[in-house]
Amino acid sequence: MQAVIQNNDDLMQKYSAELQQYQSEVATEVQEFQQNLEGDLRVWQAERQTDIQKYSAELQKYQAETSEKLQKVSSGHQNASYYSQEAKKYYDWALGEINMYIQNNSKMINTQIAAQAQAAAQQRR
Repeated sequence: MQAVIQNNDDLMQKYSAELQQYQSEVATEVQEFQQNLEGDLRVWQAERQTDIQKYSAELQKYQAETSEKLQKVSSGHQNASYYSQEAKKYYDWALGEINMYIQNNSKMINTQIAAQAQAAAQQRR
């Protein structure tokens, strides 16, 4: 009976030692995994931070380009408005000149027709 008990005690010590060894190995692996995970997380965060900085720089560049183009378009619109007003002014002036010419020419034609009619009437008398 003592031999069986001794055998059981030996087996218990053996299993207890194996359990401690296994727990130690698991703890070591968990610690390694946590360290690797923390390292990977730091790398991932650094990469994301780099991506965010890169995106921010690209966004600022795009905003500057857009602002520049908007300024050019606005300037072009102002120029077009100015030249449109100038063109209207010269068009109105030219139209006024043409109307005045037509009126003056009509008066001259009427005067000449009246003079010719009067001359023809005097010749008939």
